[in-house]
Amino acid sequence: MNAAQTANNYFKLFELPENYAVKTDDLVTRYRLLQAQLHPDRYVDKSERERRMALERAALVNDAYRILRDDVERGLYLLSLHQPEIAQQKPTLSSEFLMTQMELREALVEANCFDQLHTLLASVRIAMLESVARIALALDNDAQFLKALNELAELQFLKKLAQEIDDRLFGLES
Repeated sequence: MNAAQTANNYFKLFELPENYAVKTDDLVTRYRLLQAQLHPDRYVDKSERERRMALERAALVNDAYRILRDDVERGLYLLSLHQPEIAQQKPTLSSEFLMTQMELREALVEANCFDQLHTLLASVRIAMLESVARIALALDNDAQFLKALNELAELQFLKKLAQEIDDRLFGLES
């Protein structure tokens, strides 16, 4: 495999298996190794072209790392690699999840103290972990790409809600 092919696949760039379930320690270790190899201090006495190429490669490594460490972005990236037509589709959320969304939104509106927000945040984080497990199963084991796409949309909602709860908690603390 040449450098261009490796650069076009973030998993290959990081020498990781093309799976949704990624070992975070391996990802972080490879990221640090690649960044150390591309550090500007190593290119001080190199040509302008070599410095520019190292800088571009470092930017690519940063982009790849940002995508691979994020549960939603990594899933969408995997779909784009293996099922680009599905990755382009609009997800279909189940009526059950739409009802859950409404209930969680109402709970956030009604939560007016630290304890209620913490309890809500804990339940959202549990739902996120369950969603990540379902996505890993759909992508890595069952090849159920449409199901994974829909689960990724649900996970994205949960992540945004968790951030909103965190923001409310931060507002209460300050």
